[in-house]
Formats: sequence, C-alpha cells, structure tokens
Amino acid sequence: MTNSPRRRSNRKNKPQEERDILLMVVLTFFNVGSGATTILGAIQILPIYLAWSVGGAVQLMLFLLQAGLAANRAPLRKWLAIMVLASASVYTSFFTYYGELAQETNEKRAIDMAITAHNRLVSEVYTPMEDNLRDLQQEAVTLRKIADAERERGINSGAAGYGEQARKLDKQALNKEIEAENFENTVNELRPLFEYNLDNLKPQEILKKDRNALSSAPEEFRNNYPELKRGDYIDEDLEFSLLAPYLKVKSQEETALIALLIAVGVDGMAIMLGTAIVTKLIPPEERRSPVAIVGNSIASSIREVKTSFAQVNNAGRESLPLEDKDLQTAVENMTLNVKGNGSNFLNHFYDAISPVEPHIINYSELTKKYKVDENMQNPIRALIDKLREPRRAWVERNYENTEWVVPPEHYFQLTSWLQTEIKRQRSLEADRKKEIGYGFGFSELEETPVQFKIPINPNSN
Repeated sequence: MTNSPRRRSNRKNKPQEERDILLMVVLTFFNVGSGATTILGAIQILPIYLAWSVGGAVQLMLFLLQAGLAANRAPLRKWLAIMVLASASVYTSFFTYYGELAQETNEKRAIDMAITAHNRLVSEVYTPMEDNLRDLQQEAVTLRKIADAERERGINSGAAGYGEQARKLDKQALNKEIEAENFENTVNELRPLFEYNLDNLKPQEILKKDRNALSSAPEEFRNNYPELKRGDYIDEDLEFSLLAPYLKVKSQEETALIALLIAVGVDGMAIMLGTAIVTKLIPPEERRSPVAIVGNSIASSIREVKTSFAQVNNAGRESLPLEDKDLQTAVENMTLNVKGNGSNFLNHFYDAISPVEPHIINYSELTKKYKVDENMQNPIRALIDKLREPRRAWVERNYENTEWVVPPEHYFQLTSWLQTEIKRQRSLEADRKKEIGYGFGFSELEETPVQFKIPINPNSN
C-alpha cells in the first residue's frame, strides 16, 4: 500500500530525454557534406567571404536545431527556422550539384551557341559582301572586254580606233575596275574580323569580336543586324546565377531536376534523422501503441470541434433577445443612466422622430431635462452616437449639418427596434414591480442605470 502513491507520483514526473549518439554522428556527416555543397554553391552567387560566413552559419544553425541543441522550448519557431534554413541550403547546394553534373555539357552547349550565332553573322553580313565583290569584278571584266572590242574592231560604232565611243566604254570599264578594287580592299580589311579562329575562345569573347566586326561592316550590309542579341551567344539562365535553379527547373531540364532531387534528398534525410535524435523515455505502464495514440488524437480533435460548435451555438442564443422575432441578429448590451423608466425614455425618443420625411429628431427637446445639472450624463447623445455607428447608420446629420435625422432607408428598422425594445423594457419593469411591490418606479430627478439591447449589425443581410 505504501508503494502505490510513489508509483503515481512518478507518473506525474516529466519523461526523461535521451539523445541517440550514433545518429548524431551520422547527422554530423550529412551536415558536413551538405555544408560543403552549400558553401560551394554560395560562392557562385556571393563573394567568397560572404559565402563562407553565411553558408557556414546556415549549416551550423541547421545542425544545432536538428540535433535538439537549440530552441527546444519553442518547437513551432524551431521547425519554421529549420524549413527556412533547409530551403536556403537546398537552393545553394543546387549550384554545386548542377555544376558537377552539367558543367561540361553546358560549356559545350555554350560554345555551340556562340559558334552558331557567329556563323549566322558571317553568312548574313560578310558572305553577301564577298558575293558583291565578285559581281563588281565580273562587271569590270565585261566592260573592259567591250571597250577593247570597240577600240580594236568598232563593235558598236563600226569604226575601229580610239574614237569617242571607245573612250566612253573605256571610262566605264575603268570606273567599274576602280570600284571593284576599292571594295576588294574593304573586304580584305574586314576578313580577319569575321573569319578568325574560334578555338579556345569563350562565348563572351566571340560576342565581343562579332560586335566589333558588325560595327565595321558597311551599313548597307548590316540591315538585318541592328545589334547582336546576347541571348544568341550566352545561356542567360546560367548568367543570372541567383535565378538559375528556378529557370532550369522550370524549363524541365533533366540535369537540373536530378540536381534538385539530390539536394532535397540530402537535406531531407538530415531533417528526417534530426527528428529521431531526441527521444523521450516513457515508463512501460504509460506507453501506448501507435494505434491508440492515433485514436486518441482523433478523439481529441472531435471533442475540440464539438466544443467549438457548442460555444458558437451558445453565443448565438445569448446574443438574440427572446422578445425580438423580427430582428434576427446579434445584439450588444448598452447601459445608459436615464431619468425615469427605460420604456418612457425610449418613448420620448420615438415621439421626437418626425414620421414624415425628412425624419428629423427633435434633439433640443429631448435633452432639456439633462441640461439642469451639467454633471449628469446625457443619455440622448450616447444613444444617438450608438445608433449612428457605421455598422448601423440609423442616425446621421442632414445636408446642412444642422439636425439629426433618420435616413429613409433605415426608418422602419429603427422604429421597429424601438417598439420591440419598449415592449421588452415594460415587461422588465412589470416583473421588477412585482418583485419589489407597490411604490416601485424610477425617479424623474435622478439617473438610474438601464440596460438596452441594440442590434450589432442589422444591415448585414
């Protein structure tokens, strides 16, 4: 009998915690590898000193959180931090894995892109210049033959010799030869700019040389190339390093998808191992099977949902006055210090509202009895302030800002509430009179607190 209390008291103690040392060693290796890829990836988008400091801090904090060595008293913030840090680690690690998997392929692809763009430039700008040179040279040869035939045989004029016709044809041939020679000099000057050795050149260098060649070409031969597009020579997805993972994965490149899968797998494995490092030692008599744990969790959730519905249902019943059958809406209680009965107070307010438009409220007449003593509360002003709240808008100022009026669209809402509340107040007053007996009544000279029920948001429907 004496041992029972001791056993019960032991159950109340918090379970002790134990760390799996072997698992921590494995997690350390995972984090070292992940940290290396994180730092190497960060170097590609950050200065080296920032890459080491930021990448190292991310991986160290991630290890401390996963190993249960930090933020144990704030589990929600702890796991939120793990998710953010793990995402940063995966994102930077992507650069490392992708670089190793696709570096050679990307370099070849980049060179191929640049060479293709260069060849297109040569074929559309320089090759037409060579064709034009051949045409000029052929025309000069033809004109020279015609001029010689005219001088030797008089092929056009019928008279041999260096006559007027011969001189004219000789001049045309000479001009064409000069034009062809000048254009040949231009083509020869431009040939090294277009036809250069592409070996061992980077795409950026090819782009630079092609821009120089294009700017040197005659204007009539570069109409198709107002400027060279950078994207034709360089993979812009890789050039913007920070967006490379998103752009490559979005384009569904196989290498990028594999790199992302490896990065997620390594960090995901580290997170999964981290969840099992710290274990709670539960006494055998308090242990439950996984099925019982799941069942208890589901039952607790159902009880919480039922409790919440019950609270909402009860709140709804409390907020609806039993006497109000027309205004099926939530109400709030408002206590005013009035002179006399609450029903009479509302009756005076009701009578002060003009039944025809504009529904002006005779404010000065209503407040007469409260101007005798300045220390007394002005319940009329308090009631009007409550009725003019934006969620009701039952009372507002007129256009001239001189009178309180009831908007026509809310007149019947207000009067309906007044009638219902007057009826409820009279019922309460009658019950109170029965309880106290003869002589019950509120003083017309002193203020007495009276509670009124006012709809919270009658215009919501």
